[in-house]
Amino acid sequence: MNIKFKNISLGLAISLFSLAFFFSAAEIFARIYDRYADVPIHPKAERRDDDIPRLTGVRIAKEPGVRRILVLGDSIAAGQAIMKEETFSRRLEILINEGLIVKRYEVINTGFSGINTPEELNILLNRGPFPYTRPNLSREGYQGLAYKPDILILQYTVENDAPLMNASYEVAMPHRWAKDRARRYNFGNYALPLPENIDRWLTKKSHFYLFLLYKYHKLLTVMGLRSELNKIKMMYSPSAEGWQRTRQSMYRIGQIARSQNIPAVLVLWGTTNKTPLKDFYDLVSAYGRKSGFRVLNLVEDVKWPNEDFAVSMVDGHPNGRANKIAADAIFNFIINEKLVPR
Repeated sequence: MNIKFKNISLGLAISLFSLAFFFSAAEIFARIYDRYADVPIHPKAERRDDDIPRLTGVRIAKEPGVRRILVLGDSIAAGQAIMKEETFSRRLEILINEGLIVKRYEVINTGFSGINTPEELNILLNRGPFPYTRPNLSREGYQGLAYKPDILILQYTVENDAPLMNASYEVAMPHRWAKDRARRYNFGNYALPLPENIDRWLTKKSHFYLFLLYKYHKLLTVMGLRSELNKIKMMYSPSAEGWQRTRQSMYRIGQIARSQNIPAVLVLWGTTNKTPLKDFYDLVSAYGRKSGFRVLNLVEDVKWPNEDFAVSMVDGHPNGRANKIAADAIFNFIINEKLVPR
């Protein structure tokens, strides 16, 4: 009996040791992979300064002889998870001023994480994105017309900029993500059977766990179990309150730009030429033109390389390379539209 018990104990100990060795080796491999991967597993693996507001050091007063481009947008414009120098706004400013002895153009980036077109209208009107719940943001530089812009760029994300929301909805979103948290997948009915506190701990601590989540997400997508097409169809139905508010706000932004003689450009964000959302891009493009915008559709007007442009496997925000390609496209567009002399 003792010999049998010892054999069982030894077998169990070897099994536990083998599992511990496997997961330790996998975690080490995942962390090494993160150092060299084009698309890292963990958001912390990529250098970032998105916790610093993009308007730090920007003066409201406009210097004589300087022309300004005002950028309105969400977390993509803000450059979530990348450095300020990598954002399309900063790259655009460098491109426009290239070859000039004295800087003649400033690109003012008022992008803010978690907002949509109605909040961007608030910024344009110098009220900050959330005038009722966070009025201090206006004093922190989240203004629009106060900068006296000569060109206006409205960045728009088709997948989430017309959210299903009540018409009176206003949320005080934080400007930055907590530094010790990684974004987590929401698998809905296909969630992994783990207690939430364990899931959160693993999400924060383990690169290998995030790698497994990413592969699980890809598997569900291939099986057609993660399609959000129906949700987006609901978002853009004529009766959806979020899309109604978006249209009203977009039209108002265009109206304000026309009244101030400010050329307005609508940039529809995308980092691939293959999308099932073409009809929705066309819908937003048409309404943008109706509202007086020149429209740049990055999905149709840019030839994107066949690669992943996410900052990490668990954060789908565009990386620095995507922002560079977008900045080049925006630069060429405003030159071709003769908004900037060359």
